[in-house]
Amino acid sequence: MLSPDRDLTARGRLRVFAVWQLPTLLFAAYLAAGLALTAPHLLQRPLSVMAFAAVAAASVAAVAVPWERIGLAWRVLVPAIDLAGAVVLRLDLAEVRSIGLLSVLPIMWLAFDFGRRGVALAVLGGCAQSVVPLVSSATGPNDGLAWVQASLFPIMAVVLAVVARRLSMIIGRNHQALLDSNAAVRASLDLARQRLVVVEKVMSVVEAGVCYLDDTGEPLLTNARALELAQLAGRHPDHLPEEARFAGHHVYSDDHLTLVPAAEQIIPCARRGEEVDGRLHRYGPPGDQRAVVVSCHQLYDGPVRLGAVAAAWDVTDLIEAVEVRDRFLATVSHELRTPLTSIIGHHDLLADADAIVEDPLLARSLASARRNAHVLMSRIEELLEGSRTKAAQPMLDGVPVDLSDVLAEAVGRHRRPAANAGIVLRPDLTDVTDPAAAQVWAPADAGRLGRALDQLLGNALKYTDPGGAVTVTLHREDHRDGSGTAVLSVSDTGRGMTPAEVRRAFDRFYRADGARASAIQGIGLGLSIARSLVEAHGGEIELSSTPGRGTVAVIRLPLPAPQHT
Repeated sequence: MLSPDRDLTARGRLRVFAVWQLPTLLFAAYLAAGLALTAPHLLQRPLSVMAFAAVAAASVAAVAVPWERIGLAWRVLVPAIDLAGAVVLRLDLAEVRSIGLLSVLPIMWLAFDFGRRGVALAVLGGCAQSVVPLVSSATGPNDGLAWVQASLFPIMAVVLAVVARRLSMIIGRNHQALLDSNAAVRASLDLARQRLVVVEKVMSVVEAGVCYLDDTGEPLLTNARALELAQLAGRHPDHLPEEARFAGHHVYSDDHLTLVPAAEQIIPCARRGEEVDGRLHRYGPPGDQRAVVVSCHQLYDGPVRLGAVAAAWDVTDLIEAVEVRDRFLATVSHELRTPLTSIIGHHDLLADADAIVEDPLLARSLASARRNAHVLMSRIEELLEGSRTKAAQPMLDGVPVDLSDVLAEAVGRHRRPAANAGIVLRPDLTDVTDPAAAQVWAPADAGRLGRALDQLLGNALKYTDPGGAVTVTLHREDHRDGSGTAVLSVSDTGRGMTPAEVRRAFDRFYRADGARASAIQGIGLGLSIARSLVEAHGGEIELSSTPGRGTVAVIRLPLPAPQHT
């Protein structure tokens, strides 16, 4: 900007001189040189000499005086002196008609840089350029044409002053807008820089490996943990071909042996725009592997994709702790079952002894011991069942069975316990074998599915008070492609569960506070075992419950579409 309130340095002083004062100085020098060559006698006039000297002095002052220190408003003296010199020359050298051009730049400078005061001085100087010489002449204005000619320059001065002032205001507003925009951009950059620092600090302290990829799939932010896991996975971007530089050659599935293809690893999935949630991989060569849970999510701003975030958590310690617990439970259960089997066997032998039969007290004590031994054996069986991992329960290729039969057998096994507890078990499914009854056939292992139903029915009876009811239903949901879903439901009118208890109901060894407070027997494995058995059939199990109103457990099993030959 050329405005004086912007020129606060010596360099700004030189710029103002080069734009405004130097052309005026050069024009005055050219005029003086021309007069010296063509009419030297005109340069001998004192007023003309003083005028040229004033322009020269103003030029020196424009460069030498530190206006930014004493006040930029005082620099108005420079164009004012130039304009006064031009008026004097116009008065003293009236015969040189073009001499009025010397005042053009001072007029524009005054109007451009010095506000209303400058405009007033510019207009005053422009009027003086024509009116003063006209009035001061010996003959005076002798006709109207002379007045018309004399008024042209003042009018031009006014127009120049107004145009220059208008341009100054426009440029000033644009400059201010530019400054505001620049300040906003700087503020945004500072904020973005601060947030980047925060993000980098957060990424550096989290335990997970985190990598942010832009919309082209190139990593922009990667924390140290992610680099460590990438190195463990055997990723060498400098040596692998382009299509595999984001994958590792030591990434295995959960079985520790099967290599995960490069296209299915987390970073390539993130680059393709896929979503991955909680996939378990093994990083490292066999024998020295870490269990890593990987996820990736795409980032969008409305319809615009911003990139993706990939994260990896080393869960080796957690998985090893679970495996140690399971091995411990399995070992303890096996070690307990062997002597307990022997105890039960000897109890059976003792029960037939004549001395026991003849002594009612001994018979009752032995029966109580044998009953509790069987309870303990059932708990050990539950521990053994619960300690089996999901890998030990592969997807079953069951033979077609009538699910109504499986359900009827499970209900039959629990009818007597229900009656003893004063609970109504309905419906009575003894007539499902009737040819008119609806049947639901599904590929299943009847024994394992029956055990899952036993767990659900046992829980329902255990947590329902006398006088309550347990309802069992079975129906089929058909799909458009001919396949279907078998829906088995066990509902009770028991004490129910809170939402927090429902969320943890399938956790192994979890027991609700109410169950512990009521001293209801159990070790918290029933629902976990049931889910494992149902998932082995390719199905799913879910709970819904309301405190004080009961619980509904629903098993959904897929039914394949009939094969057409």
